[in-house]
Amino acid sequence: MGYQKVNIKLKSGRCLENRVVLNSEFLLLENDEEINSGCIERIEIVTK
Repeated sequence: MGYQKVNIKLKSGRCLENRVVLNSEFLLLENDEEINSGCIERIEIVTK
C-alpha cells in the first residue's frame, strides 16, 4: 500500500495542505471536512 502527500485547491479558494492519498485512490480528510470531487480545482503532489 502506497501513499502520496498532496495539496488540494478547492474552487471556493480554500486550500487543504499536506493531505494523504492512499493507493492513489483514497483521500484522507479530517473528521469535520466533507468535499466532493466537483469542488476540487487542482491537486498537487508535495515533493518535499
